[in-house]
Amino acid sequence: MSDCLPRIWKAIEAAPAARIPLHDTFQHLGFVTQSLALLNIQPTCFSSRENLFVEKLILTCRRANFPNFYEPLPRLARKKPAPNVSNIPFRRVYISRKLADKRKAHNELAVELLMRKHGFEIVHPENISLKAQIELMAETQILVSLHGAALTNMLFMQ
Repeated sequence: MSDCLPRIWKAIEAAPAARIPLHDTFQHLGFVTQSLALLNIQPTCFSSRENLFVEKLILTCRRANFPNFYEPLPRLARKKPAPNVSNIPFRRVYISRKLADKRKAHNELAVELLMRKHGFEIVHPENISLKAQIELMAETQILVSLHGAALTNMLFMQ
């Protein structure tokens, strides 16, 4: 959302009919396929055993070194797939990492109980689609979470 997709959009701006190559191992990652589908981008998949002949290549560069971002690109990410939400944000959301493979809270149950006590919804992003995550963030007033990729979706908070 903050690095790869904005660079793809910049390439498409330069050549609207261009095909986006995607290594076939990425086809199995839900967040990749959902992100591309949400934006109506149909990649051309290839495997490591194939040679690609590319007549014209548009290679977008990184605009800033990690962890910094070239601010206009994440702003573009915010606009492209964002839902039209007219409501004032009202939700209090705690993004749990209980189902994640790493970076879990040792006292997750206690944290969840505290969050519920203060009116927070407990959300497991692994269980909801990317589109639903974006819509959730558009309605979120207060967001709490440990470090993790799901926090990137805070781009869609009002």
